[in-house]
Amino acid sequence: MRSSGEIYFEYYDGSSFVGFTSSGAGITIGGGYFHVVAVLEDLASNNIDIYVNGTNVLSTTTTSDPAINSAILEISNTQPSRQFDGLIDDIAIWDENLSADEVKCLLDVGSSGDLGYDADEFDDLKQVHDAGSGSVTIGALQWTYSSTLTASAGLSGSDPNFTIVFDDGPGAGSRTGLTSASASSTVAYYRFEDTPGFLLDSSGNGNTLGNTGPAIQSALTGTDIPTTVPQTGTANAEALSFPSGSGTTQPQTTAAGLLFGGDFTIEAFVHPTVFGGQYASTIVSTHNDPTFTAGFSMTIRHDGESGAAVHEHFSFIADGGGTVFHPSGSTFVLETNKSYYTALVFDSGNSITFYLKNLTDSGPLLSETIATTQTMAAGDKFRIGSVNGDSHHQFQGYIDEVRLSDSALPESELLVGSAAAADAGTVIVLK
Repeated sequence: MRSSGEIYFEYYDGSSFVGFTSSGAGITIGGGYFHVVAVLEDLASNNIDIYVNGTNVLSTTTTSDPAINSAILEISNTQPSRQFDGLIDDIAIWDENLSADEVKCLLDVGSSGDLGYDADEFDDLKQVHDAGSGSVTIGALQWTYSSTLTASAGLSGSDPNFTIVFDDGPGAGSRTGLTSASASSTVAYYRFEDTPGFLLDSSGNGNTLGNTGPAIQSALTGTDIPTTVPQTGTANAEALSFPSGSGTTQPQTTAAGLLFGGDFTIEAFVHPTVFGGQYASTIVSTHNDPTFTAGFSMTIRHDGESGAAVHEHFSFIADGGGTVFHPSGSTFVLETNKSYYTALVFDSGNSITFYLKNLTDSGPLLSETIATTQTMAAGDKFRIGSVNGDSHHQFQGYIDEVRLSDSALPESELLVGSAAAADAGTVIVLK
């Protein structure tokens, strides 16, 4: 940046430095944040474009190519006379040309008070757009590809109905981009990370848990719970931990939206360290307190009533304990000191589908659907790691990434599903 506010773009072509200075709208000291993008197009054309807050302030060509070297990437400059004085944030380096329309979209989704997406999240959107199909969920919004948009390039609309147009096509109905809808099926998502907070709800719905027991936040060390969530690509570092000999009550909330009287899906990564003998190890439950006649529990349960040599089945207990469902055979059996992905999809009055994946042994995602006319009477407390304050059915070990949805999700939308393949466009993002 020049002292007068113009943007200066420079590169070394192997024999000398080649530089270009922007014109028109520049940067003013004390004027807040500015969004600056420099694009060096493919070496065949050697076009250079510089944008400030979405406006092209330089469009020119050069007759030489940047030289390839092994120098260290620097932010600001090591020379005292050329160091940057101020704040720099969200630096992204791409190995492809961003068009003027894409630069506008990148600015709009980043500066929007409702979105505030960074370059990495914009890249997730761009992957779907470049693929020409599909969708991606970011936070509380699901973005879906469309080829029949009429708005101009950039972001338009208001939450939860945004439209991002990536290209100003020749006429109405020919522009492509993404449209959003509220990801309403997620009613609570407990990640147990420092952000937004250990027992806070990452879905944005405000269903905070209260820690009524000795559960603690622990690192994933010693487990095979993924450090990146497969479906979302989000980093994962902490889990909910229940030490041996935990008390009778665990994290819980009385939020009405979590008590489920209709369709729902519950997912969790688990790493049991001790099983409860003849008793079930509860992952989540909504059994009513204290009558134990409504709600459900998702558990690891013995296939017998005594503690002798029985299997630990992934199970679902409905109607306050009156009806037990678990997959047939011995494939849905868990072991201590191994990590698993577990999910239960309840299609009220039709079926219950179990999903189990052994993460420690890199096993396949198992699934089994049980047809049933079972419906659900809502419980009165949502708990993680215990049932109805009962001291016999507690979970011991680690539970992580507990996500609750108010619909019967298909397999493709589960947390263990693969995220979209990484786009070669983003080389590095520095936040």
